[in-house]
Amino acid sequence: MRLEDHGKALLAAYRVMEPATVIVSLARNMGHGKLSTDVQSFVLEKCIKDKICRKYPPAPVFLRQMLKLLILAAESDGEEVLESLYELHAAYLLTQQDSISEIAGKCYKSYTYAVPMEARRAWLACTVRESEREVAVEVVEELITLRVSLNMLEGATGCCTWPASLFLTEVLLNHPELVSGQNCLELGAGAGMVGVCLARLAAAKIVLTDGDLATLANLRHNLQVNGVKVHGKETLNCNQPSLCSPANGVECRQLLWEIASEKELRTYSADVILGADLIYDPEYIPHLVHVVASLLSFESSMQRNHDGNSIGQVFRTAGDEDGDDAFNLSAAEETATLKDYSITNDCCDTSCTEEKDPKLCQQPRDLRQNGQWQRIAYIASALRNPETLVYFVETARAAQLEITDVTDVMQPLKCFTDIKGFDRTRIRLHRLQKL
Repeated sequence: MRLEDHGKALLAAYRVMEPATVIVSLARNMGHGKLSTDVQSFVLEKCIKDKICRKYPPAPVFLRQMLKLLILAAESDGEEVLESLYELHAAYLLTQQDSISEIAGKCYKSYTYAVPMEARRAWLACTVRESEREVAVEVVEELITLRVSLNMLEGATGCCTWPASLFLTEVLLNHPELVSGQNCLELGAGAGMVGVCLARLAAAKIVLTDGDLATLANLRHNLQVNGVKVHGKETLNCNQPSLCSPANGVECRQLLWEIASEKELRTYSADVILGADLIYDPEYIPHLVHVVASLLSFESSMQRNHDGNSIGQVFRTAGDEDGDDAFNLSAAEETATLKDYSITNDCCDTSCTEEKDPKLCQQPRDLRQNGQWQRIAYIASALRNPETLVYFVETARAAQLEITDVTDVMQPLKCFTDIKGFDRTRIRLHRLQKL
């Protein structure tokens, strides 16, 4: 791995608040096994003083732990420790808050992702105008910055980013034809990872729901931080807004599954329903299945037209106006000519058949009845309790839903490559349709 690649991995891990042990390990890799003063300087200047992290800071407790472990590791390597690191660590110790108030607070995580080259054919075919496909498009890493809660035990689960939401985001980035140009609804939207992705993939209409009002307020904030237009809200001042946001903005609405009426559910008019980490509590599974079954039973207005939406651009967190200039790749590494990938728009056309490349056409033929597209739901779930997952599947089938495990056939290429603790093998993806 090149030195600049080590540096990019270290910065990405710092932005997402990877454990201090991971940060130190990556720093050692950068220094060929030692925490030299050059490596320490990189951590200080490129990570701690990173403009994104200064505007959207990680948790103070994370910084204290990371600095302490970094200093101890450098000393154990026999390396001179920069005086500025000692001073910074001392400053954080002096300003240490009460541990309870810190845990109850919020901080920011900035997730680095990139659409792998192998998946860009479908992504570009669905999101770039045909007239623009001969131009060079930069191959870039992009950011999603989210304000998250440090407390996962006192009702703040909706303000955290869970593994299943990362997995579902990767699925959408690999298969944008599922949502591009469609009316999309997310259940349990939480911190907004999937919602930001939907805006960047040119969904025609986006409604994000959650049952908790505090979570919805945090969700609106996170959408604005990432330049996504929120219905009824001013867009934050950022140089690179998400230009593919719906014209009227993303709607954020409270939806309480246990009391949702058919009349209320009809107002959502969604063709694609999405959800991640929704089945951790068996008590809510019947309510969830009722909501999904009702939404899938309504007549679909799905349109298979992706023309007119362009995502040939870099998406940045508000405040990253100049981009990440810590690493400058050569033009040959950063750009690729679209014609080299033989891009077609067949994957988005209703005439596509089973003979097409399945990687370019993930909408199965049985979604069409009498020439009309059915509504469809994708639910990503972490495998915590197998009995809970079985209960969800059985409840869905009892509600006359066809539920299919499509994890293997839709296994996405990795987009979040710098999150060491992200175990994709513990996530399952289910497709739900009305029988």
